[in-house]
Amino acid sequence: MNKTEKSIFIIIIAGVLPAVNLFCKIADIAILESPKFQSTMLTASAIFMGCTLSALGILLGLRSHKTIEKVAQTNIMPEKIDRFTEILKYMSISIVLFLASILGVLDFLNEKIPAAKDYFLMVAFLLFLVGLARYVLAVYDLVKVIRILSGVDEEKRRSVIDEFEKLSSKRNISSKIAIDEKKNR
Repeated sequence: MNKTEKSIFIIIIAGVLPAVNLFCKIADIAILESPKFQSTMLTASAIFMGCTLSALGILLGLRSHKTIEKVAQTNIMPEKIDRFTEILKYMSISIVLFLASILGVLDFLNEKIPAAKDYFLMVAFLLFLVGLARYVLAVYDLVKVIRILSGVDEEKRRSVIDEFEKLSSKRNISSKIAIDEKKNR
């Protein structure tokens, strides 16, 4: 299953689950109808979209970094970028649906099609949760990539430590000689 098919599948599942809930009354979604809750979800979605854009900026910054040579011939960076753009899709759909509810568009639609508002609010909430879960996983992967790319070569690290120890020991010897000379004066 490619990335586009996976995204479409997730959106379809997010559309089917609320329909099943409306018919079977599995979960009470009364809180989703609260304007305060909707504005809070709108704000949270917008914040996570901003964080996602920041993470994309970090990834793009890494692309121009010299350490990218380590992964230039792999699909690691495009894969990570695709994950963050997928999060943007889910969060933006969620924002549009919550905003439509706050502005009364879903109320108007609910007059024409009963239960439409409940359905779309549940879709928005599920897409928010999917986007949030994907965000946590994508940030975890981003941290791993940054750690790998910014890792220091072990031989180089050891040589720097050895050089520092040599300089420190020379300074300690020269400072001991200077102290001994002062004592003898």
